This record gives sequence, C-alpha cells and structure tokens, in this order.
Amino acid sequence: MLKYAWIVGFAFLVVSLQAVGQSWKEKYLQAQELYAKESYDQAFALADESLKGYLSEGGTSSDTHAAILRLLSTICYVQQ
Repeated sequence: MLKYAWIVGFAFLVVSLQAVGQSWKEKYLQAQELYAKESYDQAFALADESLKGYLSEGGTSSDTHAAILRLLSTICYVQQ
C-alpha cells in the first residue's frame, strides 16, 4: 500500500511540474496576442514574466530564449 502511495505521489508531482513548466509558454503566447492587438504595455509585462519564468526553469540560450527576447525588443521598439 505504501508503495502505491509513493507511485501516485510521484505521478502527481511529475504532472504538476509539467503544468508549471509550461506557464512561461502560455504567457509568451498571450504576449504575442496582445502585441497583435496593440496592447503593448500588457504584452511587455507578459513577455517579461515569460522570460523570467523560462530562465527560472533553467532555460538556456536557445531559439526559445531568442524568441522571447525578440518579442520584448519588438515591443520596446514599437513603444518608442
């Protein structure tokens, strides 16, 4: 019975981490949508949160990292 509880607990932990692990991606997609709707302040805030979330999960310099930075720079450019 104890073994079963450990397996269920571990499975719950893995599912929880995967759900949390995608929060940066959801924020990135929402930021893109807000940018398209010309809601630049909100888009910047979500893109910034997305970047922080990605880096806190151990995100490395990659295409994903570059895409988030590109979105942030585009928003900054448009705001100027």
